[in-house]
Amino acid sequence: MTLLNPAKRPFLSPSSTFASSFFGRTLHMQQIRRNLELLAQTDLPVLLEGESGTGKDVVAELLHLQSKNSDRLAKLSCVSREEITTVLDDLLEASSAESELATLLRDGGTVLLDGIHELDLTSQSKLLIILNQHDTRPSGGRFVRVISTTTVDLQGLIDAGKFRIDLLYRINAVKVILPPLRERSEDIRGLVEFFLEKHSRETMRPRPILSQDVMQMMEGYFWPGNIRQMDNLLRNFVLMGSEELITRELMDSKNGLTRNWALDQVDVSHPVALKEITRQVTQDLERQIILKVLQANGWNRQKTAKWLSISYRSLLYKLSDYGASQHNESNVHTIPSSALHAANY
Repeated sequence: MTLLNPAKRPFLSPSSTFASSFFGRTLHMQQIRRNLELLAQTDLPVLLEGESGTGKDVVAELLHLQSKNSDRLAKLSCVSREEITTVLDDLLEASSAESELATLLRDGGTVLLDGIHELDLTSQSKLLIILNQHDTRPSGGRFVRVISTTTVDLQGLIDAGKFRIDLLYRINAVKVILPPLRERSEDIRGLVEFFLEKHSRETMRPRPILSQDVMQMMEGYFWPGNIRQMDNLLRNFVLMGSEELITRELMDSKNGLTRNWALDQVDVSHPVALKEITRQVTQDLERQIILKVLQANGWNRQKTAKWLSISYRSLLYKLSDYGASQHNESNVHTIPSSALHAANY
């Protein structure tokens, strides 16, 4: 378990340059930012879903900083089975009454369950008991907010018998899906500028100049590692001062990038027909293309249909099939007004 203090990292302030660059200009990310401001007024449990490197921890810390209980934040990694088992057993056996996590659960704060999809069923049962035990208002009116992160759709794990549905209900009052960086091409430039400035300041090195050719290359890159990959790449660029570091990484993966990403999406844990795999990958790629063109056209569906040389009716059908018939019906669940006054959920 790790105790975090986002307040000691000024670049994480909700009003910081990083926050503006992180959320960028895309409609989806702006909607997420607005929802976080509303969520900060509540103590609702939040589930953050997104690929590795999309910034789930950043969103969790920003939400914590804007919340009423912004002094304590404990991050519990669900990846380490030994660590999570020890922590959960101690809490259940009341042998950690004076531990930092026990104090947080008693006095209020935020618990970040990182990678909750990694928990086995036994640990899930223990966690559910602990969360239910602390489901009431502590003395003094302090609440415990639970924020969970996952890189996979938990409903799929439930269908496979690998995740408890009652635990999902407990942690998923509001679900926020963070888009991959490849769907945020218009935000690339702002993020690049921020990371160049940040790493130049931290390393006390002159800020290197990035050519427009390389910038355009970065804007068109697939970013399989998302924001984390960009952060690491630009830190190395600031340290070494050579654009070749960037072009080499982008070019080395360019040829096989789409193929490898598609393979990552295929579930081979059970027998599946090749025809079905191909259909799934093709359908997902088609969805990404349509949404990207829609975004480029300001969500003008008539114009998008013309650009893609398909009928308007066909586009509407595809969007309905994707669950994106209205651009404001994003993957961020709207918070009902009644929830803003909910003490707990």
